[in-house]
Amino acid sequence: MPEKIPDCLDQLSTSWSALFEAHGGSAEAARAAQQRLLERYGPAIRRYLAAAVRDPHDADDLFGEFTLRLVGGAFREARPERGRFRRLLKVALYRMVVDYQRRRGHRPRPLTAEPSVDPPEPFAAGDRAFQAEWRARLFEAAWAALRAEEERTGRPLYTLLRYRTDHPDARAAEMAERLADRLGPDADADWVRRRLFDARQHFTDALVAETARTLHAPTRQELAEELAEMELLDYCREALARWSGG
Repeated sequence: MPEKIPDCLDQLSTSWSALFEAHGGSAEAARAAQQRLLERYGPAIRRYLAAAVRDPHDADDLFGEFTLRLVGGAFREARPERGRFRRLLKVALYRMVVDYQRRRGHRPRPLTAEPSVDPPEPFAAGDRAFQAEWRARLFEAAWAALRAEEERTGRPLYTLLRYRTDHPDARAAEMAERLADRLGPDADADWVRRRLFDARQHFTDALVAETARTLHAPTRQELAEELAEMELLDYCREALARWSGG
């Protein structure tokens, strides 16, 4: 079994914890939590809005509105039992776009009404863009975890998997030769294959752990469902078993 997921992931707050912190505690802590949420999920939010309204200026206006409403406490009543964090954001964005397109003059509806199921989705392009960006952020976090693991232990797991990903046709012997200055004199083809196996395990473990952090104390079934919706379940099935202890 691979080693424990690197500390950089362990130190991250869950999405729900960050959202709670963004609406409570000291003003400084709330601002910091709001900034973390926007840095982490801003790209997915922007892509959804841009694809949904198909006008960059309108999308910028809506992103600014989302930011103001987050800072103003629009998600204060959100609770994990009402649905997944990803769906919470998607429902909020959907309603913002509908309200915007209808040019409603009265106060917008609450963003945190029951998001336990996906809303009707007339903005299919926005939905696809949102999911693609969400997946990209999960992969980005997994790569960061693998790189931190390499820096912490000296094992070249990130180096090997990154090279194989960038050069999918490279053979193990070729990798040993081209990366000799970073892998050391004992790195032959068999050595590379063994370390690549370890690297893939660590990477998928980090991917599952990061996905779990977007949920609230998920069961194995709930995490499996989220991975399936992200089209990651087949890729991460063994890592999911390790996450759940068997």
